[in-house]
Amino acid sequence: MIHKILTVTFSLLLLTLLAGRRAPDLVDAADMSSTVPISGERDRCGTPERLPAGPGQSGDPADCGYWTNSPQPEYDPTFYYDIPVVFHVMQNSSGDGFLSAATIQDQIDVLNEDFQAIPGSPGAPGTDANIRFYLATTDPQGNATNGITYSTNNNWYLDSGNYWDTLAWDTNLYLNIYTNAVPCCYGYVADFPQTGIVGTNEDRVVLWWEAVGKQPTSGYPGNMGRTATHEVGHYLGLYHTFDSGCGSAANCYDTGDLICDTNRQRSPTYGCPSSSSSCNSQDPFHNYMDYSDDICFWEFTPEQVNRMRCVLENWRPDLWTGAAPTLSVSNLVAGQTGLVEVWNATPNNRCHFAWSLNGGGPISTPFGDAMLTPPYQLRMLQTDSTGYASYSASIPVSAAGVTVWCHGTDIGTRSMLNALMLVVQ
Repeated sequence: MIHKILTVTFSLLLLTLLAGRRAPDLVDAADMSSTVPISGERDRCGTPERLPAGPGQSGDPADCGYWTNSPQPEYDPTFYYDIPVVFHVMQNSSGDGFLSAATIQDQIDVLNEDFQAIPGSPGAPGTDANIRFYLATTDPQGNATNGITYSTNNNWYLDSGNYWDTLAWDTNLYLNIYTNAVPCCYGYVADFPQTGIVGTNEDRVVLWWEAVGKQPTSGYPGNMGRTATHEVGHYLGLYHTFDSGCGSAANCYDTGDLICDTNRQRSPTYGCPSSSSSCNSQDPFHNYMDYSDDICFWEFTPEQVNRMRCVLENWRPDLWTGAAPTLSVSNLVAGQTGLVEVWNATPNNRCHFAWSLNGGGPISTPFGDAMLTPPYQLRMLQTDSTGYASYSASIPVSAAGVTVWCHGTDIGTRSMLNALMLVVQ
């Protein structure tokens, strides 16, 4: 975790360096024609480029800082982060920009497919980040909501004016996504979370409204809803795979995109090539943080996942709710029916539940150390759409006073559940 004083000091430093270079200044439509560019004239992404580190600024007070990165096992995806999202849909007086609730939900589905590498989806070949998105069900005043707001304003529709000061929900607690006809690009974030923007009204993701959903406007590269995946990657602290060019292979956590398991890349990829290389390696053109066509995207890498989860812990700690997969056993009473339950495991997947009467191990397994002494009994449990699974068993009358050691695994995350030592009552 980041020490609070270091966080404030570092944020003030960056705020000084970054004054006047936030994305709103880069894409302010007030200085542009009111004619919205066609898709071919748009840049893929309008997120501000990261500033180079100056003398004495190479270190950051975090494992996932602005200039440096240091993956740690504590940020590996062993449990889910659940993130509430509010979509602010901005239209002009002619009705351009309208998006239905179904289209918004489609976009949430795409985010979940890509951030969870859901089997059978286009994002299946990627890395499961165990990050889930859902439309907010409660607004900042505590009222029920569907997580969507609608505004009709011709200036806002062109991404002009400080609309976020009127529309933003508490950016500490909600991921605010705005859709409009942003003239610059398919989408952008105002700045990276390490710059001090978190908690301000301007902390946001902006999407071209025609790039939203599973079936947005056809005929352009961002037609599968992956613009949101790319921009939310920035929102969670990732840089472009080609950031700063080739960087240094020997110092990959301090140069380039700060990620060592993304191949070094000189410049962005466009289209969907069968092969592309630079910096003496294959370019990562299937990575969501490149500029490839949506159809070409399918992955975050394990170290990108580690960094995003680190950012959630250290830079956006109030945004999410989460809980580790949990094993519980209740009503362990001789002559009655005991209940085994698993909570918060990988949805629509499987868990192992094991128990032993011979001791608490440990023994080595592919998932980690199990607190069981062989021989032990093993049962496979199927989780539902919420990550819940259960198993009931009759407890023999003769078992009263017997000690039982229990443990289990969440197969979806390849992680161990909590171990239990219980006595039959």
